Amino acid sequence: MSLGNGNGTFDSGWRYLDSTAGSIVDFVVGDFNRDGKLDLVGGDCCITYVFLGNGDGTFQPTTTYQDVGGIDLQVGDFNGDGILDLAIEGGAENFPISVALGNGDGKFQPPVTITNADGGCGFGQTMLVSDFNGDGNLDIAFCTATSIGILLGNGTGRFRVRRITT
Repeated sequence: MSLGNGNGTFDSGWRYLDSTAGSIVDFVVGDFNRDGKLDLVGGDCCITYVFLGNGDGTFQPTTTYQDVGGIDLQVGDFNGDGILDLAIEGGAENFPISVALGNGDGKFQPPVTITNADGGCGFGQTMLVSDFNGDGNLDIAFCTATSIGILLGNGTGRFRVRRITT
């Protein structure tokens, strides 16, 4: 990550190197420990990484979640407690979609698998978070090779699956 110099150029940047890490393929930003400084969460096929911001453009790696990969990550308050949570689409078999509720200290509860994206639908962003049915609760849209799915949130961190076959 590089910070802007204010003139269209960037500094040499911050780099996280871990010989056990794969290629981090997605990042999301939020204040996951509620200290007023932006934090990063990144994922690869098999691990989700949490980097807490120092407020000066640098980060400290604090937590990794093994066997919980995030090839697509989304942020939202899925249980209405005012703390940011994660929606994670993993790169494991069947591309599980899970929700990890935030604790407010930069750590997350173990992810709960909601459904599988059955192979996903390609590269790039495969999930979107919004209130798709207007009930005031965040929902998650996702795609598979043959359908579009909507996970309708009930405001407690639980979801009901709806699929629309294409």
